[in-house]
Amino acid sequence: MKYRLQDLIDMEHFQNLQDRLNEIYSFPSAIIDNDANILTATAWQDLCTQFHRKNKESERLCIKSDQYIQRHIHEANPAVSYRCPHGLVDNATPIIVDGVHYGNFFTGQFFLEAPDMNFFSAQAKKYGFDEDSYLEAVKRVPIWTQEQLNHYLFFIKGLISIITESALKKFKEVESRKQIEESASRHQSILQTAMDGFWLTDIKGQLLEVNDSYCSMSGYSEDELLMMRISDLEVNESPETVNTHMQKVVAKGSDRFESKHRRKDGTVFNVEVSVQFRNEGGGQCVTFLRDITARKRAEEALKESKMFLDNMSDIAYIADDQGNITWVNSAVERITGLSPEEIIGQPLLPLFIKADHASLIDVFKRTLLGESLENTLTFTSGVSCHVTSLPKRNGKGEIIGTFGVARDITDRLIAEKALQVSEGRLKKAQKTAKIGSWEYDVSTGRVWGSEEAFRIYGIERTSEYLPLDEVEGHIIEAKRVNQALVDLLTKGEDYDIEFQITQKNSQRLITVHSIADLIKDYQDNPVKVMGVIQDITDKKAKEEENIKLLGQLQQAQKMESIGSLAGGIAHDFNNILFPIIGLAELLLEDLPSDSPEHKNMEMIFNAAERGNDLVQQILTFSRQHEHKMMPLRIQDPIEEVLKLSRSTIPANIEISPHIEAGCGLVMGDVTQIHQIAMNLITNAYHAVEETGGEIFVHLKETVFGPEDLPTAYIEPGPYAVLSVSDTGCGIDPGHIEKIFEPYFTTKKQGKGTGLGLAVVYGIVREYGGGIRVYSEMGKGSTFNVYLPVMGKTVLAESVGNLHTLQMGTERILLVDDEAPVAGLERLMLEKLGYRVKAFTGSLDALAAFKARPHDFDLVITDMAMPKMAGSQLAEALLSIRRDIPIVICTGFSEQLNEQKAAALGIRGFLKKPISRSELARMA
Repeated sequence: MKYRLQDLIDMEHFQNLQDRLNEIYSFPSAIIDNDANILTATAWQDLCTQFHRKNKESERLCIKSDQYIQRHIHEANPAVSYRCPHGLVDNATPIIVDGVHYGNFFTGQFFLEAPDMNFFSAQAKKYGFDEDSYLEAVKRVPIWTQEQLNHYLFFIKGLISIITESALKKFKEVESRKQIEESASRHQSILQTAMDGFWLTDIKGQLLEVNDSYCSMSGYSEDELLMMRISDLEVNESPETVNTHMQKVVAKGSDRFESKHRRKDGTVFNVEVSVQFRNEGGGQCVTFLRDITARKRAEEALKESKMFLDNMSDIAYIADDQGNITWVNSAVERITGLSPEEIIGQPLLPLFIKADHASLIDVFKRTLLGESLENTLTFTSGVSCHVTSLPKRNGKGEIIGTFGVARDITDRLIAEKALQVSEGRLKKAQKTAKIGSWEYDVSTGRVWGSEEAFRIYGIERTSEYLPLDEVEGHIIEAKRVNQALVDLLTKGEDYDIEFQITQKNSQRLITVHSIADLIKDYQDNPVKVMGVIQDITDKKAKEEENIKLLGQLQQAQKMESIGSLAGGIAHDFNNILFPIIGLAELLLEDLPSDSPEHKNMEMIFNAAERGNDLVQQILTFSRQHEHKMMPLRIQDPIEEVLKLSRSTIPANIEISPHIEAGCGLVMGDVTQIHQIAMNLITNAYHAVEETGGEIFVHLKETVFGPEDLPTAYIEPGPYAVLSVSDTGCGIDPGHIEKIFEPYFTTKKQGKGTGLGLAVVYGIVREYGGGIRVYSEMGKGSTFNVYLPVMGKTVLAESVGNLHTLQMGTERILLVDDEAPVAGLERLMLEKLGYRVKAFTGSLDALAAFKARPHDFDLVITDMAMPKMAGSQLAEALLSIRRDIPIVICTGFSEQLNEQKAAALGIRGFLKKPISRSELARMA
């Protein structure tokens, strides 16, 4: 029994004793139990009670002192002493009775030496105490020597021990008597409250005493039962049999058996009877009876269950706590090939393959600890089973083994493996095709997605289902996509939609295509939406690239067609210009140089030459002209472009030119310079076309040093700077890096080919120059072209100062399908002294040459002729006479140029229209 300190000590008596000791020795003291209850207290000092423990700050130090003593009380010998931070001494002696610590006897507060009044004066000021009152309280604190303290503490310890031991002895005597009384009462109470029934009978079977439990079992009251004999309740035994049974009990001393008793209402219940014979009172039988009706039913149910288990297809077994099989059903033979008789009594472990032994041992141990577990194991026969293991308990609830059920899942595992392979293939196919599957549950509003679907969204798959809004949060046009889902659910409309997603993990923008269908229940209510989603970003990019390439192809075909048309026009124009240039040249020779007619003819000649230049530009445009690089004044082609632009650009757009005449020569091709200026001015025009504005065209020469080069592509030195500016809309900063790419254009359909600036860039870089763009949105753009300057030499040759033409007397075979051209060429050559035989048909000319091949010293033939082209005629002539010189004349030809002509053995190659001087030089 657990006692309190006040139960062992007469506290009132001890308080009087402490008061007397204080009167004699001025010794403050107190008894405090382990729950901090103050049981006695004498002469506690005002210094502590009225000052230290009333101030919050100083009280914390008092509490710290109490805690120190409490922590170190086990070190007492015989007491624990502690000088508190306030300068006072406390002592504590543990009160231990019969080995139990019940509390502490505190001695204090006191001084072991005279107090330092200056210290306490400072302490009064620190805590705000009234200094006079505080110091008076200090003076009232007793001063003890250590020797006095030790004598007193040993006296108190002995006194406490004597009193508590005496009190404990007294309490134990009282407790012993109480226990005896309680034991008898408890014995009777146990009999009355026991769940089992109780009888006390004589040897004749008369009931002498019964408990409440049997009254409840039988339905009889205690008084009714005490009037009855055993045979009045027994069903299985007659009075004679009961009497015989009683004699056997007397002889044996005890017996245990099962029987049946009849209740007061006539019903029968099963009982387990345990009886012992005692000699007291002439012989009595103490009998305990347990109602086992429920147990009998359970046994019957167990018997039926075993019959059921024996006939089930799953293995059912029971193993003891050592792992040995105590029972198993007949299904074990089908699965393992062993009969129940062969298995019962054997260890469970050898029935399974070695690879599963560790798992089985772990499950067995955990089942014996009360866990119910499931795992997959394989028998040595090769059959895989799903095994459920449960603890097997006895009637007291104690675990005495395990009960297990093993279901053959071999076919299922094969199917699952096949399913895993199939799912793996599906996942691989989905990943390869970038197609994921998804489901939307109408009832929960949550979305399930396959692994690939989550990958497409860039979402880490932490759970199987996600809220719809979490998925929609990554969709760019979530409202449109959600509306498509609503339309599918409410109207049955097709869900076939493309949209863009911002992937969560990479923030990459991708394009997806999703198709879905609606799943309904038997009442036609929508329950699920099942769909697929595919990442079509690459596909869309390829489609856009294909569209772009198709556009480029169409543009190239268009340009090809235009080029072919332009080349054909140039060819015909050549034939028109040739007589003009040729006749003008002849007349210039015949007319006096100071005559008005000569000047007029000179103007005609110059105009024809300009027409010739225009033809060459057309041929260049159609890629049928070879560039002739030569030193030139680029002012002239730029001014021509300005005149042409002024006639084609609307008058509301002002063109402001500033062309410096002193700009040096540039090594280039006139036609290409023309292209640079035309493309830049056209580009500027498109920038101001809709809003109106102004175009500025400047040309000047500038010298760049190493420190002020405008681009990385040019070297220090003098440059002609062509600057074309506009006051238009400006260029998007994102497009600046792309504007020189072929076919890149921001203009509307039909407004540009995307080739103009690319052509400019190519020509400029070919010339060793550079180009730089300055632009600001809404404020226009400036294109600066930098072309290397050669020098200041003026290139000019007066038409009137024609050099002396070379004369000759050779015989020439002349061929041209245009009679006027052939006639003029014949006239020009004959005036130079040559003898000419002209033909307008290539076959006629070939026939004449075959007839008399050595009658000719030179052959001059047109290239484009019917029936036989000039190149074919040349080959035929050379096959007849290898040394015959041949000159080909053409306005343009894709089949023949100077290099190809030389390879065929052709001596010369003249471009139409041909001047007399060129013809004389070549002849």
